[in-house]
Amino acid sequence: MPPIPTWFAGRDAVAGFLATRALHTPGNWRIIATRANGQAAFVIYERQADRYVAHGVNVLTIIGRRIARITLFNDSDLVPYFER
Repeated sequence: MPPIPTWFAGRDAVAGFLATRALHTPGNWRIIATRANGQAAFVIYERQADRYVAHGVNVLTIIGRRIARITLFNDSDLVPYFER
């Protein structure tokens, strides 16, 4: 999905991306659990200087006991709708 067309299939591919591109620096992200349309979701905050600022919302599609899809909405304007 524009503007960042990325696609990963499988746990190893997702974990590799997260480890090398997103979660490589501890403390850069704050992740708060929430719900979106009845699905598990996370509000994401990114550390900038000495504070965390809204980054977006990630929605998980769960099938059985596994994550089948992670849909990222990298839009900070959505965050207030999901904050608890």
